[in-house]
Amino acid sequence: EEGEAGEAGEEGEKPQLTEWVVLAALRPPPPPPPDGWLGAVGIGDPLELLHEGGWWPVVLRQRKRPAASSKKKSAVLPTARQAARQTAAAEGAPAATEAPAQPPSDGLKYLVSAQANEHLVQWVESGVLRPWSSAEVDRPPPPPPAEWVWPREGDEIEVEVEDGDRTVWCPAVVTAVLVDSWLRAEINGTALTGGGGGGEGGSSTWSDWFTWQEEGVDWRRGGAAEAAAEE
Repeated sequence: EEGEAGEAGEEGEKPQLTEWVVLAALRPPPPPPPDGWLGAVGIGDPLELLHEGGWWPVVLRQRKRPAASSKKKSAVLPTARQAARQTAAAEGAPAATEAPAQPPSDGLKYLVSAQANEHLVQWVESGVLRPWSSAEVDRPPPPPPAEWVWPREGDEIEVEVEDGDRTVWCPAVVTAVLVDSWLRAEINGTALTGGGGGGEGGSSTWSDWFTWQEEGVDWRRGGAAEAAAEE
């Protein structure tokens, strides 16, 4: 099972998605960026956006200073969690742990877009942005050309797998397609020598990730072999 919903929190809060992972796949969060770091970020540079509890790769498209507003700020009543924390602090009891507070806004608005879809945009404040922190190998691929046909979940493809001194095109099924064009496929390696594969414990099935740039090299669509043979 890939992931499961955690226990529901207070009324109105969504349960968080949890997943078991190996320790090697984890890393500590990056240190807080220095003050004014966004001033050195250029249009088109990658950033990370805090959204629904996770950090997502985005691209900076525009920045602007909002028009001054004369509207008075309305009072905001504390949530049940805040009220409980305030009560606990007053009584000297330890408050529940929570995520670090977001840094204050710098007063500007930033237009960001998904890395592979410049039309999926949103205006945000600086407090929900941080520098690009992923490794270079994790950098999303450039957007695919307009004529590229996006695979869909359930599509049958073939994946190139090294099997000793030979190369085998193993059947696979697309199980996920991300907005930045990364796709995940479950590979069937029963055609490999001994029926083994890259799965855990030598399992004949395993999953791997690919990009649109690797089509025709590391993966191909179902029926590509037949079409090449007919030419």
